[in-house]
Amino acid sequence: MNLALLNRKFQDFDTIACLDTSQYWQEAIRSFAAMVYLDVIEDSLLADALIQRFEQIAQKHFEEGTPIQIYASSMNSFEHAQEASLAKDSEFIYLCFGNSCFGNSLYMREGMRRVNQKVRDLVASKED
Repeated sequence: MNLALLNRKFQDFDTIACLDTSQYWQEAIRSFAAMVYLDVIEDSLLADALIQRFEQIAQKHFEEGTPIQIYASSMNSFEHAQEASLAKDSEFIYLCFGNSCFGNSLYMREGMRRVNQKVRDLVASKED
């Protein structure tokens, strides 16, 4: 399930100017698997646009009934994500990108934080 959800591609996003004027970025950023770009991006404006797109992807997962939380990439993170997803009281599906396969860039940490917050906000607004 982890790989299927990480690779799930979506279409029809709200426009983000610096992404959607580029055919490359339009095609490249359609799933969470593309978060690998955040680990190497050095431009804060591009990083922010990419994170906005990942928030849109998170919303589409939520709308399909799969509220996602991205587990930090660390030792044994895949196992921890599986355990968290299978917990009886979990309202989320936890995903990870593998055991320590990402660096620890500021943009990657910020991207995961913002995606997770977006989904928590969506779940909270649904419960109200």
